[in-house]
Amino acid sequence: MIVREDYENLQQSLDSIQGIYDELIIAVDDRPESDKCFDLVNCYPNVKAFRQTWPGRFDSSRQEVLNLVNPESDFIGCCDSDEVLISPTPVEIRKYLAEVKPEAVNLGIKYKSDVGPNLKGQTYLRTKIWSSKFPRKWVGHVHEYPKCNGIYVAPTPNAGIVFEHLKIDHKDYRSKFIIETMMKEISTGTVRWYPYLAQEFRSLKKFEAAINYCHLYVILENSEDQHLKVALDEVLFIFDLSEKEDKWVLFQGWLESITYEYPEIQDKSVICEYLAMTYYYLDKKDKAKTWHQKAVRLSDESQEQKFITNNDKFYS
Repeated sequence: MIVREDYENLQQSLDSIQGIYDELIIAVDDRPESDKCFDLVNCYPNVKAFRQTWPGRFDSSRQEVLNLVNPESDFIGCCDSDEVLISPTPVEIRKYLAEVKPEAVNLGIKYKSDVGPNLKGQTYLRTKIWSSKFPRKWVGHVHEYPKCNGIYVAPTPNAGIVFEHLKIDHKDYRSKFIIETMMKEISTGTVRWYPYLAQEFRSLKKFEAAINYCHLYVILENSEDQHLKVALDEVLFIFDLSEKEDKWVLFQGWLESITYEYPEIQDKSVICEYLAMTYYYLDKKDKAKTWHQKAVRLSDESQEQKFITNNDKFYS
């Protein structure tokens, strides 16, 4: 666990995971504001806490903690200081690990309130526990994850194990930090974070900037990938927040202007399908069917494209 000035949530998190671990290693940010956190974690049994100078990125911070884990451990797990285990009990989790002996486990993370672009009640799966037989290293500046170091091991999904992501009072600070980090990676050509930048700008209610980054991704990205769908869904969501006009009317104007200016993107199956969806909801069924048929012709068998053929029933 790494802790950065999150005293309000920390005690709930630590109380919820008592009994899961034999040893808990916590890195506490070395700023004076974190003194209360450091004092608190030292009140718990089997905890090793140390002061950490913030290295500037989350994967480096987590890796420093991971390097201190006992190599004789059967399993390694991680928990954020603003996450609370809500089901099942720690004893039941230990029993599951002892009986099933999974190589890695994806757990459910549920948002208790709106956090940045993530909405209350949303749940996602994330690798939180893995066997020490398969070493991993933390990678990623912002959306960091434990990557297999050597033989790839696919985590076993277990949505029955659920952590609740508590409210973060400094979520504007969080969004600004993530935006700054993403912008650095974009400037070096490392990752095209545009759809996720859009989500962060939207969480700060800077809707025009959010739509502009989605626009950039749609015209710059030549491949069909899940991020293209994320960008289009994000624009739809922003227009859904508008009280002036129907979101599909706004989306039609936005999408048609892009395809007119950059006609080559009409050869992307995802773009075609979103045009089909737009015309369908605007009761232009013939145009919707035409664009859907084109989307089907252009689509391949990848996971990201399956939602296209799943829409066949709307146009038959």
